Amino acid sequence: MAGAAWLLVAERVPRNGSLDRRYGDVQSVMVHEENRAQSIGAALMAAILSEARTRDLSHVTVHSGRRAVDFYLRTGFSHHREPLLWDPAAL
Repeated sequence: MAGAAWLLVAERVPRNGSLDRRYGDVQSVMVHEENRAQSIGAALMAAILSEARTRDLSHVTVHSGRRAVDFYLRTGFSHHREPLLWDPAAL
């Protein structure tokens, strides 16, 4: 296996006129180091985004480490407002 990718599909809260609302979250895109620079990551992302279109997802998010940000920007993602995080261990 040269690499793998995971897309989480989750339900969203219904709103007027739209009871079936789903979004996607890219959980991971991983390419083994010896297979990088072969466009495998781009092919995996193309497959994920194609699946998102097929499933008619409202949007797709990704929470990326700094090293992968440029990769996701190249595949069509853009910067968005920062999410808020609740950490029970911090209390």
